[in-house]
Amino acid sequence: MYDNNIELTKYIGTELYSSPEQLEGESYNHKSDLFSLGIIFFELCTLFDNHTDRRKKIKKLKEGKLNMKSVNINRSDSTIIKKLIHKNPQERLSLSKLINWIEKKLDK
Repeated sequence: MYDNNIELTKYIGTELYSSPEQLEGESYNHKSDLFSLGIIFFELCTLFDNHTDRRKKIKKLKEGKLNMKSVNINRSDSTIIKKLIHKNPQERLSLSKLINWIEKKLDK
């Protein structure tokens, strides 16, 4: 039987892309999506030697222990990634600010 009180958004997603609040069993929301987007953007900006290297670097990134210069990510992209994966959901970059940043980059 379906229980209407169950939150269907808990425990969804791949751990590597999951936000800290998801990993703690809290509800999933748009800020969690922005966190995941930050991880994906990091992947798009980074060359990895292999799958293990990818996992290690993403783990270090999520722990705040990765030097972005060591993976050749420019300052602008590095700033956006860090703002997208901020541990505090309220401090994460909003979608509207992300769109503004993208538009400015496209105008260059």
